[in-house]
Amino acid sequence: MDKSPDGFNPESDKVIAAILAGDRNAMFELYDDDRVRFMKWAGKRFYALEHYLDDAWQDSAIIFVEKVRTGRIKRLKCWVGTFLFAVGYRLLQKREFKQKRFFFKDKMDDDIKQVDFIYEDPWEGERLILREAMKKLSQKMPARKTFANW
Repeated sequence: MDKSPDGFNPESDKVIAAILAGDRNAMFELYDDDRVRFMKWAGKRFYALEHYLDDAWQDSAIIFVEKVRTGRIKRLKCWVGTFLFAVGYRLLQKREFKQKRFFFKDKMDDDIKQVDFIYEDPWEGERLILREAMKKLSQKMPARKTFANW
């Protein structure tokens, strides 16, 4: 696949032009062309059910089409499939991170419930001295007038 002299991918330019022209077949081809490759590729990298992989691919195609329609993507220096793979990868990565955080949190909660904490505060002595000093000061100071006292 050759790039144009300005560094942009001419194949991607064709797909973008077709989407902007409202060619629905271009959108369906975009979705179908690399779906199987993405499913195999992502299935090796993420522990996820097939429908999550399919959702990520579909979402990446939708994101691409929406960005093209709104003008946020005008040209690509890469092949459209590379962009879709990258977006799908990020979506699956976010999902996996949330899932790990959820499972880790539950395991951590269980571990914490089983541990008896013995915590000695290294500043406890200083806190007692400070409390006593504040108590003495508050006895010496006149009562403050507040809005409730008026």
